[in-house]
Amino acid sequence: MVAVKRRVRRGVASKVVHKKPAGVTIGVDFGGTKIAAGVVARGKVHDRVEVPTGAALGREHVIGQLRSAISLAARGRVISYVGIGVPGLFSGTKVTLIANIRAMDGVDLRKALSPVIGKATLFLENDARSFALAEARMGAGRGSRHAVGITLGTGVGAGIIIDGRVYRGSTGSAGEIGHVIIDCGVQSFRIGDGGDWESVISGRAMQRYYQESCRTSRQRSSHQGLSGAAIDVPRVSEFWNERSAPALATRDFISRKVAIFIANIITTIDPDVVIIGGGAASEDLVRRVNALLPRYGSRPIIRLARLGRDAGIIGAALAIDED
Repeated sequence: MVAVKRRVRRGVASKVVHKKPAGVTIGVDFGGTKIAAGVVARGKVHDRVEVPTGAALGREHVIGQLRSAISLAARGRVISYVGIGVPGLFSGTKVTLIANIRAMDGVDLRKALSPVIGKATLFLENDARSFALAEARMGAGRGSRHAVGITLGTGVGAGIIIDGRVYRGSTGSAGEIGHVIIDCGVQSFRIGDGGDWESVISGRAMQRYYQESCRTSRQRSSHQGLSGAAIDVPRVSEFWNERSAPALATRDFISRKVAIFIANIITTIDPDVVIIGGGAASEDLVRRVNALLPRYGSRPIIRLARLGRDAGIIGAALAIDED
């Protein structure tokens, strides 16, 4: 982001450093339920705002919410850079696929947001990679060279950091560890069909196991985050404190599956640290999985994310300098 050239004056070569424009950098965490944005400076979030995504209300509404979040965070200041963590696939500044916000498929965010961001530099990054980058640089993985960030929520996301930088792969899709196929019996695969790690360790999987355990033990399903037809992800972490027989059985089952999942990651990537965050993560899960990892030949190197709700905003802003 910083250009350097030499100027010769009176026979002496001196450096002229062109710094970033004086405007602010905005980080945006673009989620299926909410859009959070804030000014990011020196790894801290300022003037944080949050608005509902309103995905069911259509494309124009979602674009309007993105514009509102960015505008509210900027508070009238000139915007120089905008980084957006996108929960799906994209090419350049164009969204190609967001599974839970299908109305945005095909939208070029550069054009859609121009009334608010003007000529500011816009950079998109996968939301899980944004999380991983923020935690590796500023959070639980600070000081590490190689890290993997895992988000456990409704689904499973991941980002890989190698030598302190985001690893994107040859097509930009590296890190989709949650969609590694583990069912050797499947004849074909599409995301959402099952047969991958996401179908086994996600918040939805926890819900399924918990409700099945309630039926098997003939106990009433009592956890408000997992009992209904739809999962309440923000409340799933509370499930780790419940002491009922169905909850204990589900925790044991999920902990073993997550331990195997992470043991495979450690074997493949050999990171310094694996950071777990998201609505379905908890200190208890980290403690249980770290205790299980030596059984599977791996080091207990898991840490719980530290940046909380700001990780996505910080990571989206940090990703701008990764380009």
